[in-house]
Amino acid sequence: RKWAAQVNIEGKATHVGYFANEKEAALKYDERAAQMGKPLNFPTAPDQIQAKKSAHRGPYRKRAPKPGDASGDVPADGSPDAASASAAPPEPKKRRLPPDDDAQVPAPSQYVGVSWS
Repeated sequence: RKWAAQVNIEGKATHVGYFANEKEAALKYDERAAQMGKPLNFPTAPDQIQAKKSAHRGPYRKRAPKPGDASGDVPADGSPDAASASAAPPEPKKRRLPPDDDAQVPAPSQYVGVSWS
């Protein structure tokens, strides 16, 4: 696994490449972002803007329950389903642990446009 760099162009992520270390990925991001006048991780000229990393929004946001999930929903005809009324609620899914080689995943990148992949 490596560090990936990507630049957002008109709302679409454009892949820059994979890199062995985080700083190298950030520098390659800067090369592409500078061509488009975007904020940079390492600005070198006075007219360049320093990029600011926003808060992590990641895939771990809570989602609203779907209709019919074990939440006590009643069928459209108003009668409780006999099978689901007597059954115990399903057990939550257990998360699988990553393989040993992935056990040391680094913290999220401090740089804009860089992520662990």
